[in-house]
Amino acid sequence: MISKKRKIIYSILIIISVILFSLTRYSEEAFGGADMARIIYTTILPKGTSLDVFLDGLFFCLKYVLKLGFIALFPLFLNINIKNKTIKFKGIYTIVVSLILIIYSITSVGLHKYIYNELTKSDFLKENYVDPKDVKIEYPENKKNLIYILVESLEASYINTEFNGKDVNLIPYLTSLAEDNINFSSNDGIGGFKTYPLANWTAAGTVAQISGLPLRVRLNLTDYGYKDKFLNNAVMLGDILETAGYKNYHLTGSDSAFGAEYTLFTNHGYLMQDYNYAKENGLIPKDYYEFWGLEDRKLFGFAKDKLNELAQEDEPFSLVISTIDTHPIDGYLDKECKDTLNYQYGSSILCEDSLIEDFITWVQNEDFYENTVIVITGDHISMQTDIEEHLKNANREVYNVFINTDIEAVNNKNRQISPFDMYPTILYALGFKIENNRLGLGTNLFSAEKTITEKYGYEYVVKELPKYSDFYYDKFM
Repeated sequence: MISKKRKIIYSILIIISVILFSLTRYSEEAFGGADMARIIYTTILPKGTSLDVFLDGLFFCLKYVLKLGFIALFPLFLNINIKNKTIKFKGIYTIVVSLILIIYSITSVGLHKYIYNELTKSDFLKENYVDPKDVKIEYPENKKNLIYILVESLEASYINTEFNGKDVNLIPYLTSLAEDNINFSSNDGIGGFKTYPLANWTAAGTVAQISGLPLRVRLNLTDYGYKDKFLNNAVMLGDILETAGYKNYHLTGSDSAFGAEYTLFTNHGYLMQDYNYAKENGLIPKDYYEFWGLEDRKLFGFAKDKLNELAQEDEPFSLVISTIDTHPIDGYLDKECKDTLNYQYGSSILCEDSLIEDFITWVQNEDFYENTVIVITGDHISMQTDIEEHLKNANREVYNVFINTDIEAVNNKNRQISPFDMYPTILYALGFKIENNRLGLGTNLFSAEKTITEKYGYEYVVKELPKYSDFYYDKFM
């Protein structure tokens, strides 16, 4: 017979294991799963999360907890009478069920892999990182402006999709841009770079592209965003541009507190204008809220205003725009767009493509465009689970295009590239000369220099990146 005290302990154990299981299932169904680094990072820095995502996760987990919790707890209090003999369930039942749920959760999020990597040291980063402080970087005489658009979850894979038996290109305009300009690809056609560990969610993907570094994560509340800390010892894109005399801005429609985005950019040479800035400066009503804050149509409108303002000044400018409409779950379908696919996420991508077309067309008709380079990349592949059902090409890669640079690439096709390569490549596209064509873990893709992936192979790089690095923590944190 189980005492009341033990029943309470077993009940708590069941509830905890069911909550862990429900959170794991939500991560799998809503975002295609999540590794421990991303879970730790977003758990430690949750401020600014979309209300839609929070509520969706809350209701999903609540249903799981109520249903599965009842099923798991009911037998604990159940007595079965067979031929005048009462059978009472023992505590071993609770322990077995809890262990099954916990082991499933641990395996799904890769906790065992995370622990292994934290206990396994690697000198890969130390041996391959090129510190911008240690190489000669020559500024161009004519400093071109930069418009750098980081599009949420933008994949080159969207070119080949299928809906209701019909071939559909979700990014027709971005496809034409890639065809008419410079797209660095792993194949003969339009492609990009694969997913890399510690660079596979928004904050990590952004850090990789602007610093050539992975985003290592510990169970430490003070590593990022605390007292204006965010890899302060690392030299990033904005730091170099600021030193070269650029005026740098970062525009986003979400709350930049999420993922410590505000600290990342403001600590490395940028002025920030986000959802909160828009409210505080009367750009939107105080109670305005759409999806993650304000939708991309408004964001691009504010970007046009900012560019008109910057074009009147004497300094060269760098404007980073981080979009949000194509963020899971299901994306945000702009009110002026229609759900032509009867699938909101796909339609949100089509709509985003048209918003980018409107913005780029506007830029190209402005006087400042003549001296402006435009770079468009995704931050990572999409975490929308059901998009995989519509992708015809299993080789999923992040999109990139370089527009209006007067530099020719030695070879931009059939390359093995990574998000880290964007860092020196963007600088080179602006006319900066980089000694040996390498910064951080990145390689200038306009050059013939091998990338770290071409040098070591993709499998080796993704195996070494997550391993513990004394060099990373000692040098940058």
